Amino acid sequence: MTVHHPLALDATALLEVLHTGTGATLSVIDRDGYFRYVNAGFARALKMPAAEAVGRTVLECYGEETAKLIEPLFAKVLAGETVAYERKGRIHEDADAWISVTMSPWRAPSGEVLGVVTTTLRVHELRVATEKLVAATQRLASHVENSPLTVIELDDALAVIRCSARAATMLGYDPEALTGKNIADALGEGADAEMLLSSLRQLQRGDVARTQVEAPFVKPSGEITQLAWFLSSLRATSDQSLTVMCLIEDVSAKRLAEQQLRHLATHDPLTGLFNRSGLDERVNEILQRGSNAELHLSCLFIDLDGFKKVNDEHGHAAGDAVLIETARRLSRLLNAEDIAARVGGDEFVLVLSDGPNNQRAAQLTAAILDALRAPCVFTLNEQHISAVVGASVGVSSQSSRPINVTELIKHADAAMYQVKRAGKDRRKAPARE
Repeated sequence: MTVHHPLALDATALLEVLHTGTGATLSVIDRDGYFRYVNAGFARALKMPAAEAVGRTVLECYGEETAKLIEPLFAKVLAGETVAYERKGRIHEDADAWISVTMSPWRAPSGEVLGVVTTTLRVHELRVATEKLVAATQRLASHVENSPLTVIELDDALAVIRCSARAATMLGYDPEALTGKNIADALGEGADAEMLLSSLRQLQRGDVARTQVEAPFVKPSGEITQLAWFLSSLRATSDQSLTVMCLIEDVSAKRLAEQQLRHLATHDPLTGLFNRSGLDERVNEILQRGSNAELHLSCLFIDLDGFKKVNDEHGHAAGDAVLIETARRLSRLLNAEDIAARVGGDEFVLVLSDGPNNQRAAQLTAAILDALRAPCVFTLNEQHISAVVGASVGVSSQSSRPINVTELIKHADAAMYQVKRAGKDRRKAPARE
């Protein structure tokens, strides 16, 4: 047989639920500090039966220290306020748990405050979890602030939500001034800024979840730095809102070091001209750019005459000075697209675009011979030195496809040795292919 229970509880039944069936503790205290009611949970916290607690004072049940602690709170509640706070205390059988206490005015039908109603809930696990979360958040914030990276969080409109302090030095912006500003305003205009904004828009659209881009960044001061941006997005499933995390590294020093290493790998440290590796690389770049057009290259292989005598008479430092001056004189004779390299002790190679009749090669060879005949005058160890060298120049050319750089230089080298054998300080007509 089904028993139908009434939906509403009468006052007696409700009081029984509140007295024994709730996880909260409940008490009513009059204006003089006497307990007028405590539920079963509150009585267990006081370690006495509920009937025994009623009629006792707060001072009797809690002791002088706790009574003094809650006295000012009582005063606020008796004045009509509601007070809530958390503390460690006894609730049910737990003697040292975090509890949330709410103290509300107990009012008569007329509105007069007759005393205080207290409710206490055990919030120990929540409080402990919150403290752990706060500690973890503080640790993370400390790591972020002490990181060599700048950390910026953007909203779905690419406005800055928060920004780490390192932005002041890396980006030149005060973090507070940057907060709330659209990142596009900070990036400015130009192809480099558009490249970064394009990556951010990909994250906005959901095309990718993470990406990275490297681009120059212009600080408000006008200083240009090279920054690597590591970008990732987080889309909340509840409202589809998007946040973008930007981890920014200043790679200016790294890129400069790479450029310097690359320069050292492709250039002669003494003269600043290309070395053989740099020569091959630079010529191949020209060949690739001109792959669909007619191209005629001439190569001049230059060997200094009389260079050994300079070394023997004045030492290697004087020889180095002659090589540096030779490189300077050769560079002054070249066009921007011409290539100059030092490929040996006193051997230089020039590669230039020419016509089928090798007119530029012939003119340049004559100019080189004239330029190098002039004495190299310099002071070394307070000694005034005037060194005279000449040059033997061999010329080769290629116009057939594919152009072989190695063969081009080899033929010019062979032509130069023919000049040496013929009497030096001369040039050998081009060897054609």
